[in-house]
Amino acid sequence: MDEIIENIRESLKKNRLFDLRETLKVLHPEDIAGLLERLEENEKEKVFSELDVEVAADVLLELGDESLSFLLSRFTEEEISEITQEMEPHEAADIVAELPMETREEVLELIPKETSKDVETLLQYPENTAGGIMSLNYVSFPKDLTIEESLNRFRAMGAETDLSYVYVTDPTNHLVGVLPLRRLLVSPLQNRLEEIMIQRPIVAHVDDDQEVVARIVKKYDLLALPVVDRVGLLKGVVRFRDVMDVLEKEATEDILRMGGTHIEESVFSSPLKSFLRRVPWLYVNLFTALIAASVVGLFTETIVAAATVAVFMPMVAGMGGNAGTQTLALIVRGIALGEVTLKDTWRVLLKQISVGFLTGIAIGILTALIAFLWKGNPVMGLVVGIALVINIVTACTFGALIPLTLKKLRLDPALGSGIFITATTDAVGFLVFLSLATLFIKFLK
Repeated sequence: MDEIIENIRESLKKNRLFDLRETLKVLHPEDIAGLLERLEENEKEKVFSELDVEVAADVLLELGDESLSFLLSRFTEEEISEITQEMEPHEAADIVAELPMETREEVLELIPKETSKDVETLLQYPENTAGGIMSLNYVSFPKDLTIEESLNRFRAMGAETDLSYVYVTDPTNHLVGVLPLRRLLVSPLQNRLEEIMIQRPIVAHVDDDQEVVARIVKKYDLLALPVVDRVGLLKGVVRFRDVMDVLEKEATEDILRMGGTHIEESVFSSPLKSFLRRVPWLYVNLFTALIAASVVGLFTETIVAAATVAVFMPMVAGMGGNAGTQTLALIVRGIALGEVTLKDTWRVLLKQISVGFLTGIAIGILTALIAFLWKGNPVMGLVVGIALVINIVTACTFGALIPLTLKKLRLDPALGSGIFITATTDAVGFLVFLSLATLFIKFLK
């Protein structure tokens, strides 16, 4: 990949556009998107301009938010409409949704009326819902149709139809059943669809969160999931490959938000953009660090009187932070996969407190022994061990409580959780350890 990037940059530098096009011609759109993410903005624009419109459409769909926004800002309305016409309506809707309202309206006017109507329909739904990620490319037939009639209709549809299941509807377009393609092909031609369909199919509703949709598809091992409105009218289909995109996106968001990083930042974002996106959370982190520092400041006399205490402070805080991060990762994952709900709050908390207590005892005893052997002071070992037990229990408790509270407030459970858990374990760890050290100061000198 590095060699290809160097070749591309060399071609751009020497204006050898033919060589550039030849290099791009043999690459998959996914690989081209990966290359664009690593190029500078002026290079992105030049390389993208050399792509055929069909390839450009596929590449655009694979780009990160930052690169996508940059390239869209460089296109005219005519160029955007030309590219989106190579996409399916739900893909075009994703691109159009990124545009300013005025540009969006102009692009929709330039797109063929039938496609424009489908895109406008999809734009009505919030981006992170079943309606926002569903496709309108599916097959539905009336329930009284025979197998033979259905197959004849298939032949008339052409090769562009995305076929995993046939969705069976009543005369008012309410979904009443689903039919895997294999069952359709092996059934007697005279049978009607309603006789062989799977009744009461698994569905998503248009306003279901995309994470809920992803969990349903994964749980029931579906290739596609029908989407209906609240009265059961068939509106679209979420396909397995769309769900994979959702899972990747949600996992990425959780990882970045746990560390207080902006979800649109990439490894190759400009230094200024990265700075502006990171600094707000770093200010939050600074504030929480000041709280921990102020706790330490309360015990200056203790630290001066027994300097050895300072040796074990990072250990107490660090072990608590690590234990809290372990719990945090487990709970955030459980919430994301639907394994943990708000109804499980007390059960989860009690379990994590138990885990924290057992872990604290195990770590505390070992650390107390190390402290005793190292400094030759059994009281120091006792103080360190007790502080670790209390801080690890606190860490496990708050590692569960923070994401569950954010969920209760309808915020992303991963939102800055890493920063908050670190602040909590630092403050509590220092407070407990230094309080115990102050209590036993005459034995520590």
